[in-house]
Amino acid sequence: PYHFDDAPEAPEWAQKCVKTLSSSKSDVEARRAASAELQEKLMEPLQSRLMLLLVDALYDEDLEVRLTIARTFQNLCSLDRWPMDEWIARVARKLEPDSEVDLMTRILSMRALGWIGPWAAHYSGALRPYFDHEEEFVRLSAIEAVRGFSTMSAAEGPSGEVGRHKKSLVRLMREDPSMEVRKMAEQVLDMKDWKVPHWMEVQKPAWRERVKRAIANRGKGTRKGKNSEGTLHKRYWEKLPR
Repeated sequence: PYHFDDAPEAPEWAQKCVKTLSSSKSDVEARRAASAELQEKLMEPLQSRLMLLLVDALYDEDLEVRLTIARTFQNLCSLDRWPMDEWIARVARKLEPDSEVDLMTRILSMRALGWIGPWAAHYSGALRPYFDHEEEFVRLSAIEAVRGFSTMSAAEGPSGEVGRHKKSLVRLMREDPSMEVRKMAEQVLDMKDWKVPHWMEVQKPAWRERVKRAIANRGKGTRKGKNSEGTLHKRYWEKLPR
């Protein structure tokens, strides 16, 4: 694990924001302003004692604060992923079967991981027990987390978690008694990654050129040169768009 106890002292503004988030006396507007400032300015992880307080802020009673802090984690991961893994693991640990946290904390953990995105996707295995949970909102939260893992592209980190949980998602889409769960499972399954085949990148089959000509000429002619009946005529063939 990475620790930042030897890191330079955090800027005064960052310490003030974290203190506002962790104080029980702070009102909602103050916590929202503090989380927004952290999202905008924070460029590197803070010391361990401050990062622990930021992890606690992922369970704030206000939705906007939780979402903004998750986006702050997301920004830090995009700058340097691995130092943030320790703190993401603390969130995922609350989803383990032997964890002593309550159900609402587990739901907030799933939502936080989904908001952090593909940088938390390597902990998606912790979601498996929740696809079969008796509570509808728990199943929805698990599906939403899978969607969050796959919606953003990351230069580093795993993606394509839809395929990893395809069996559970298909079962929920077909058999779940809740229409909302079935609908969301179907939407997430439609997000499965599709890669351009290698042959399509290196080859230029004739049918692709015919389709381009038909589109450019609005379907009025697909033959090259003088016989083209489209509005572009020879100008199209002088510079064929690629």
